[in-house]
Amino acid sequence: QLSDIVDQKELQLYKKTFLKKPLFVPHEAFISHFPTSHLLDWQERLLVERMESRFDCICILLKDQKNDWEAVLFILLAKGFGLNQNGATFLLWQNKFAFLKVKYQLPDSRSARVQFA
Repeated sequence: QLSDIVDQKELQLYKKTFLKKPLFVPHEAFISHFPTSHLLDWQERLLVERMESRFDCICILLKDQKNDWEAVLFILLAKGFGLNQNGATFLLWQNKFAFLKVKYQLPDSRSARVQFA
């Protein structure tokens, strides 16, 4: 038997170190000790920084596309189809092609026609 060979202290240390459930977030246990007001301030600041980053990206795209909102929307939709994993790839794919303006014209209420200009 292995228990006759291995010291009990070593076995307990092994169980404590390697067999415990890993934390999803590092230092997760300390979040409960963190003041709620500080946590909310941090979350708000994180939100503002992310929104500023997206705003800067949209401003750059608008400048590149000569303030064509439809083109920027098309670019961001292409990026959005890739989600987090393939967003950059979809963005590069979209940049290889000239922007196709897709206009929906409704000659009557029953059908929609797509026109590529």
